[in-house]
Amino acid sequence: MNTNKEEMNRYIKQLEELLVERTSRLNREEQRRRSAENALLELIEMYQGVYDNISNGIAIYRAVENGENFIFVDYNKAAEKMDQINKAVLIRKKVTDVFPGVEEMGLLKVIKRVYRTGFPERLDKKKYEDERISGIRNNFVYKLSTGEVVVVYEEAEEET
Repeated sequence: MNTNKEEMNRYIKQLEELLVERTSRLNREEQRRRSAENALLELIEMYQGVYDNISNGIAIYRAVENGENFIFVDYNKAAEKMDQINKAVLIRKKVTDVFPGVEEMGLLKVIKRVYRTGFPERLDKKKYEDERISGIRNNFVYKLSTGEVVVVYEEAEEET
């Protein structure tokens, strides 16, 4: 009987040690997860600050109509100022409806190509014009891993 009790005590001790070790491992994993979350939140905050305060316009699009057109997903403050339009007005609207001159400018063709190929492209010193606004723009277009397409642009001087 004493042997059974000793075996039982040994077994209980092993279980307690295993529990302590697993609890310790879970605590370390939880600390690593929290640390990674904090680092991610800091990065998001930093990039959001850049996005909100950069002088370049940034428009983010999602493909519709099998990649033949694109809707606005996001639009930064510089873009609102440059294009004289409020972000709330254009989110979820087609780029061709909000900026009818995008096709003539050649930017829609570049956005479609970047969406299909995934290769970034530049479109420099192209004039955009519609009934509301006009201007010369330098554009850089790239695709995100999510499938969305980003256009970063700035005002450019017309060549004389």
